[in-house]
Amino acid sequence: VGGFAVVLAARAGWAVTGLARPADGEGIRALGAVAITDLTGGYDAALDTAALGEPVAATIRDGGAYVGVLPGAEPRTDRIRSAAVSVRADGERLAGLFRLVEQGVLVPRVRATVPLARFDEALAAAATRGARGKVVVTVP
Repeated sequence: VGGFAVVLAARAGWAVTGLARPADGEGIRALGAVAITDLTGGYDAALDTAALGEPVAATIRDGGAYVGVLPGAEPRTDRIRSAAVSVRADGERLAGLFRLVEQGVLVPRVRATVPLARFDEALAAAATRGARGKVVVTVP
């Protein structure tokens, strides 16, 4: 989610800063963001795809916005506005994302490919916090 968000925001003309491990800095820059390795303040908004919560919210200027990926886990404060990502079916937008993948604008990061017969392994791998890339389940 974070990698796609960086690319889409940069394409929309936004100035993007991405929090990254030192080893991931070059990858963040390649997506179109300035890479940082520690949380510093002064942002208008933050998309917290790592579900860090309050430490991310503390970097946002008064009146700014925090968007998290875990509904109900967003920081509660009057200093900033906060919300969680809401997902709904939208075939047209999904098709637009697929077109961007086909064009090479969005590049899915795949960590592992697992056959359906080993779905339990795929589920366990997908639940690993901090892991980079998605687990793809293949059907024979």
